[in-house]
Amino acid sequence: MASGPYNFVAAILDAHLPPGGDWRAHAGECLARRGLRLEGESVHAGSDFVARARLCDPAEASAAFGGQPWFSLDDRGEFRGRPVGFFNWEHYGASEEPFDRMAVFDFRGTIGRVDTGEAREAVVETRYRLDNLLSKFGFADGDALLHLPGPAYEDAVSTRIEEAMAAAGWPASIGVAIERSVTIHNPVTLIGGMVRRGAGGEEVRASQELLAGIEVDLVTYNLRLLSADDKDFWRWP
Repeated sequence: MASGPYNFVAAILDAHLPPGGDWRAHAGECLARRGLRLEGESVHAGSDFVARARLCDPAEASAAFGGQPWFSLDDRGEFRGRPVGFFNWEHYGASEEPFDRMAVFDFRGTIGRVDTGEAREAVVETRYRLDNLLSKFGFADGDALLHLPGPAYEDAVSTRIEEAMAAAGWPASIGVAIERSVTIHNPVTLIGGMVRRGAGGEEVRASQELLAGIEVDLVTYNLRLLSADDKDFWRWP
């Protein structure tokens, strides 16, 4: 018999499912990757009880959480999509891991609290200075960049960076690339490391100083939600 709802709710977005994927199966796979399994409304790690949780379809979630200020079934926008399911759970004390990381990196939708009505978005627009291109650990060591099926997201990141450079009067002479297969760190690179001033201008090597003056907004994981800055959001009870 169901005993929820529980205090935390994470929306599971359709844009982040594998092609043709089922959201319930996806949730089970996400738990399994973190060494967990859902039995009834109990999450276990091996033989150990970890937390209470349940899966809700949109109709069930609407009935349970429709009065919450953060609840919505609307499309979340570019590279987000609509909620197709919800993971509702309750962890205890300081044991928010791995549920916080799973909500951000795996489910990627709005994360709400039932008790306070507070909410956070797992995927947000984040502003970066483009000197991140020159750092091995840029763009939060690459951890901020979404992982999505197909090339659309990576193409959009490259295009946004190129457009920001061009708008500042420094077009990339060869282009921006994302090469995840060659590094576990920042995969975004300025090919050739060269820029030019205007269509027929002199080509120069991109420098820290030059790129630090150019900013771009990218759709990324909300890594602040996993930092000490937002620790109180996860504390329960």
